[in-house]
Amino acid sequence: MSKITKEISTHLFKYVRTVEVTFNRKSCYEHFCRDRMSGISLNICVYLAFDRRTRSARELLRQVQSQRYSKANPKLKVITKVVGTVDPPSVRFVYVDGKDQMFDSQNYIAKEILAEVFQRANNLDIQFELDGKNVDERL
Repeated sequence: MSKITKEISTHLFKYVRTVEVTFNRKSCYEHFCRDRMSGISLNICVYLAFDRRTRSARELLRQVQSQRYSKANPKLKVITKVVGTVDPPSVRFVYVDGKDQMFDSQNYIAKEILAEVFQRANNLDIQFELDGKNVDERL
């Protein structure tokens, strides 16, 4: 799919009902180091405010919470689940046809996730047009 303009992406986001973003709150990265001079060994545990794997999930959350999407789709639900587990971050989109699409967001950047969402929404837009339906009637 080619580059999508703001107007088209705003229209296509009308086909999304729910965005559920789940990511980890904290993580501990352990680092073992040894001082050669003194022979002292240290095991350092660095706590991060957010797990590094959650970058794309947090960026996607920032983008879908924009005003233009909420104005275009007042029924859009954005659900954020911040957990303290070791599970990988995930993003789930539910569309107007009831089907959903899951992403393990540590394997994607936000732009790639949105490109796939827009592709799916574009397919729904074509199907609605062929069936004589209008997504604005469902809002």
